[in-house]
Formats: sequence, structure tokens, C-alpha cells
Amino acid sequence: MRRNSEFVLRQIAGKNVVVPLGQAAEAFRGMITLNKTGKFLWDLLETEQTEESLAKALVETYGITEERALTGVKNFLEPLYPTGVILK
Repeated sequence: MRRNSEFVLRQIAGKNVVVPLGQAAEAFRGMITLNKTGKFLWDLLETEQTEESLAKALVETYGITEERALTGVKNFLEPLYPTGVILK
């Protein structure tokens, strides 16, 4: 999976915000605010990833358990799949 190139990360008022461009802006009317961990995962999704590779990166960077990391990754990705922000 990877992020959809029609969605970009911008800094707005000191916040990390994902905004749609082009046709995506017509289908997705809104923005997504990311916390520090969400931005970390977003940056990794510039290249092809799996849930496991994202979880491994969280474990290595934040020193959390694999179980907690995988749960966090799934919670991050699940609402993004139906919107087309993340492509499987």
C-alpha cells in the first residue's frame, strides 16, 4: 500500500494537514489532521509499505511493542482506505 498522490501534506497553522488535490478534491471534501505519529506513518507511505513494515518502523522509532504498533497502524489506516487517501 502507499498514499494516494492526489493527497498532500501541508503545514497549516502549525498543524500537519492532509489535503486533496485535483479530482480527489471533488470526491473528498475536507482535510485530515495528523499528529506526530500520523505524520511519521504518512511519510513512510511515500513508498510501498505493508502494515507489518509500518509497525516495525514504529517499534524501532518509538520503542513500543509490536502488538501496540500493529494496532496503531490498523487504527490509522482503516478510516483512510475507504476515502482513497491510502491505496492498497
